[in-house]
Amino acid sequence: TEGFDLVIDSTGFKKVVANWPDNFVEIVDKVPNNRALVFRHEYTDKQFQCVPYSIFKAADYGWIWNIPLGDQLAVGYVHNNKFDVMDEFIDYIQTKFHIKVDKEQINTVGMRTGRNKIHMKDNVVAIGLSSAFIEPIESTGLYLTTSALTRLKSYLDGNLTEQEYNTQTNEEFDGVMNLI
Repeated sequence: TEGFDLVIDSTGFKKVVANWPDNFVEIVDKVPNNRALVFRHEYTDKQFQCVPYSIFKAADYGWIWNIPLGDQLAVGYVHNNKFDVMDEFIDYIQTKFHIKVDKEQINTVGMRTGRNKIHMKDNVVAIGLSSAFIEPIESTGLYLTTSALTRLKSYLDGNLTEQEYNTQTNEEFDGVMNLI
């Protein structure tokens, strides 16, 4: 990173640049979900299935989302991986959408909830999933990323120090996490 005025690490969970040791605060005690099952399928009845809103439903071990996309259904089950929810998820999809589903059609996505202790160090700043993660619908992620970019501009304009950037980022994440 030498020779650069600023490096923004937006490489997600991999944290290719901003992978500082002992820098992550897990929130598994507050948000224990660490996996999502994800299913996508072409519409079988687009008029009925492609609604202009998302649906979120409490489930036995987490929650299920249904987000209609332009060309297909996107359905997911967020949960803790110590619970086997595959059959419950398949049953939900088959009942809700009247389609046959087998396990091979479902992708598994791992996730780690929490935040960095430090988001900016020297000339490197972690933004987005390189910085923090609460939940996979990404409304919180979009908000925190947008807010981090606004805060970064304030830093670049000389209105914040590196320490103030880190403190404000952590305070904001913790406030959002407490709301969730």
